[in-house]
Amino acid sequence: RVITEAAKQSNQGWSSTGDWTEIEGAWVLRPKSSEPSFVVHFIGGIFVGAAPQVTYRYFLERLADKGALVIATPYASGFDHFFIADQVQFKFDRCLRNLVEPVNDLPTFGVGHSLGSVIHLLIGSRYAVQRSGNILMSFNNK
Repeated sequence: RVITEAAKQSNQGWSSTGDWTEIEGAWVLRPKSSEPSFVVHFIGGIFVGAAPQVTYRYFLERLADKGALVIATPYASGFDHFFIADQVQFKFDRCLRNLVEPVNDLPTFGVGHSLGSVIHLLIGSRYAVQRSGNILMSFNNK
């Protein structure tokens, strides 16, 4: 409940731009002053990854300021990392299909923090995703 309320406030207040949009279970942030020049698929760490538009807001909004179309995919915490990877990738794919503007020609980067880094590695090994690169922060392989 706390995360749900924080997510509502992130979209409506706290000096927020209010530009976060939920599309097919993913949170999308578009650059304010230009067309996007690249796409970032962001996956956060365990627990805080449930509401990335809140917990990583400052970081992700700075990426959007640099021209990124940010797609942050939340997930429920758990130990079945393969299941999480599948669910996160399905959300990302559905979100891409439902975006108003086409972004297929833009370079796409995976950005993950902690468990989000592990999830990006699993996605890359299980699916034929087209990435220009991955940025893996605080990666821990146990």
